[in-house]
Amino acid sequence: HVLLGEWDQAEQLVLKDSDAKLTGRRRPFAFAGIRCTFLKSLVCFKAAQSSSGITSWKWKRRALKSYKLIQGWEKEKSGNITHSLHLLNAELAVLESNHHSAQSNYKSAIAVAATNGFLQDQA
Repeated sequence: HVLLGEWDQAEQLVLKDSDAKLTGRRRPFAFAGIRCTFLKSLVCFKAAQSSSGITSWKWKRRALKSYKLIQGWEKEKSGNITHSLHLLNAELAVLESNHHSAQSNYKSAIAVAATNGFLQDQA
């Protein structure tokens, strides 16, 4: 749903998913686990941006759980996720109305994805 821009459907999938997978600093066993955590964070940031009040705060809090895991994995060099972290940094900046930081992080995400050969993420 994320790839097709179907954010409402993606939000529903995230709501059905348990946060139990996000506890601790465990490394995912495969790229799929990293990608799932990244997409969950992205969907939650987008949901926070499109809502207001307590609902926005709840989505942001949920996004930050996944985001912090990804930050830890990136520091441990547990995968080529630097470009994903730049994208999440950009989405967080948008949520916090820091448009200069958002633009800078979007550009960094594109550049790092291209450098590391993640053509699907460069777009």
